[in-house]
Amino acid sequence: CGFDEVILTLGYLNDQVRSYLGDGSKLGVKLHYSVEPEDLLLGTAGSVKLLSHLLDERFLVIQGDTYTEIDLSEAVKAHIKGGADATIVVKSVPNPWHFGTVEYDERGFITGFQEKPRPEECRSNKVSTGIYVLEPEVLDFITQHPCDFAKNVFPKMLASRKRLLAYECEGYWVDVGSREGYIEAQKHILRKHMEETDTALWMLGEAYIGREARLEAPLLIGSGVRIEDGATVGPYASILSGSRIAANATVVSSTIFEDVSVGSGSKISESIVGEKAVVGEQVTVEESIIGQAAQLKKGVRIRAGCRIWPNVVVEEGEEVKGTVLFTHEKPFYFFTDYGRYTGVLASSITSFLEAVRVVEAKSLEFHLYRRDFERWIRDVIQAPLLAEEVATLRKQRIRGEELRSGLINVVEAWLKYVTEERAASA
Repeated sequence: CGFDEVILTLGYLNDQVRSYLGDGSKLGVKLHYSVEPEDLLLGTAGSVKLLSHLLDERFLVIQGDTYTEIDLSEAVKAHIKGGADATIVVKSVPNPWHFGTVEYDERGFITGFQEKPRPEECRSNKVSTGIYVLEPEVLDFITQHPCDFAKNVFPKMLASRKRLLAYECEGYWVDVGSREGYIEAQKHILRKHMEETDTALWMLGEAYIGREARLEAPLLIGSGVRIEDGATVGPYASILSGSRIAANATVVSSTIFEDVSVGSGSKISESIVGEKAVVGEQVTVEESIIGQAAQLKKGVRIRAGCRIWPNVVVEEGEEVKGTVLFTHEKPFYFFTDYGRYTGVLASSITSFLEAVRVVEAKSLEFHLYRRDFERWIRDVIQAPLLAEEVATLRKQRIRGEELRSGLINVVEAWLKYVTEERAASA
């Protein structure tokens, strides 16, 4: 659509995104990155205003939680032809009350908005896709923080009689910021791949498929996957690299991320299971999200609408209904490299100490020399003195088991100091 430079506004775990995408050369574009300051809520528009020094000509904004195949060049043409200050790409949906709706006249110019109206009050079935074509002058309407395009900027522009155009698209679009949207997009991609390649099974490498296993198209199987005899996988399932589906287990309309173990007799449907999760025997997971390295023990039943946080353990035979299980608001996830999660996290300083004892030394090196430990200890644990001690350790440039011992000694000394200080003041 005429754009060859892309700027990504990033926040949490931004380094993983940057490492994966690089400079954009593999995608045929030039990538820039803008990282929002921690603990500063800018909103969808505020994060774009942060880039105002780079936006001196017409630009396109796309929300990161959408999957689309819309021909955006047509939206840009409509924007130019209409002489618009801003163009919102809209789409007709059957349930517009779940979104912000857009009203416009016969020429396509917007006359009003409704932010998630009740079904009986809904005046339009056209919703914003979160894709906008904007002139640089739009940035002048971003005057507060947090600031959102839909809630703040566009209503303010409309009140100022600016020309806001609605462009109704015909291509595929889905909001993947929800489990339902993510699964819908997966089904669309698998179906499309099967139709375009005439291939029912999308293989990404060598995998073991038991002779008595039942595969139902369309589905995707990553390298190193094991699907044992008697297991049923598909339709609309994605089993990513290193995962194992045991005998008599069933996975339907779900994404199973890397290195997941699904026990015998378990049934997973319409769900997302994060990497390194362990699903025990005879477990049922329905329309839910299971976090990284979570453990669901034998006989667990996860009912529709649940979100199980990373590393949470659900004990044998438990039934979870619509519950979100937290470990910590901002736990520390141990990686060995960008995107390579170890399955270990810490939600307190004591669990951090236990993690340091068992995690790979490579992970300790990765985080220490990126100053991740110092930031988490200072900002989340609120222990600046310990953060300084860890910084001193970093400057010694030690590695391997010597580093592990150093970290253990530093944390244990700090815990002893804090305990004695509290006892003295009691």
